Amino acid sequence: MSWADQEEQQSIHDDVRICVDVGGIVFHTTVKTLKKSSYFEDNITGQIIEAQYIFVDRDPYLFNYILTYFRSGILPYCEDKYLYETLKEELKFFGLKDAEKELFYVKTDKINDLAHEIKQMKQNLHKNNQPRTRSQEWNY
Repeated sequence: MSWADQEEQQSIHDDVRICVDVGGIVFHTTVKTLKKSSYFEDNITGQIIEAQYIFVDRDPYLFNYILTYFRSGILPYCEDKYLYETLKEELKFFGLKDAEKELFYVKTDKINDLAHEIKQMKQNLHKNNQPRTRSQEWNY
């Protein structure tokens, strides 16, 4: 088979829809999306493409983040240290070492402090913007 024929065959395979069974939960995507990972690049064979099915013995909850990254290039901000550490391991497993640099851990207490501060600001705004009556004092 010539190089041009191989390229054409490859592009046909890239558009094939495939079921990815991760720990018993089935995700639907395309071969092209999965090949953004060196793990899938190495493990997707012609036989798997023909069957349109691959099983991966990993955590489906974490794979949801991985698949979202394949599709959008976006990873979540992790508020939970456990999620951060386990997701980092999954990124390594799927051969996404560059993505590890994009994964952030944000301490929950800092987020809670900021949320409380915003809530206080909103309350102050609403308090200051209420219509006044003649009986109210006009002090600022």
